[in-house]
Amino acid sequence: MNSCKQSFFVDKQEYEATNIIACPLPRCQNSWCRSCNHLIDQNGPPHSCDGTAELRHLMGQRGWKYCPGCQTPAEKVDGCNHMTCTSPGCNTHFCYLCGKAIVRSVKRQEIKDALSRHYRSCRMFEDIPDLPVPP
Repeated sequence: MNSCKQSFFVDKQEYEATNIIACPLPRCQNSWCRSCNHLIDQNGPPHSCDGTAELRHLMGQRGWKYCPGCQTPAEKVDGCNHMTCTSPGCNTHFCYLCGKAIVRSVKRQEIKDALSRHYRSCRMFEDIPDLPVPP
């Protein structure tokens, strides 16, 4: 919602000509979307009423990936680069490092074999820094 509590008149033609409304008051820096009435961050990504542009921007900033099977966003918190999509029915196993689908299966042996093939050429774990040697 618009956080500006002042009122002002807007020319109807100007209002209909744009999707982003900027408050014309001198001390107010607010802008909002005419379609969804959400406040727009002027320093943020381009606005989309459904949030897809903002999510895409956030994922790029954080380095998050999409499941190559269904495009569900995924974030690796720790552990190996083998990811299993959490979206119901997707069953895609993919590599977080390279983003490629490894296999789409629920069969344990198929998954194991596909992982073995994939990680011959890709790293399952990130490089672990050497621990300091005790004196």
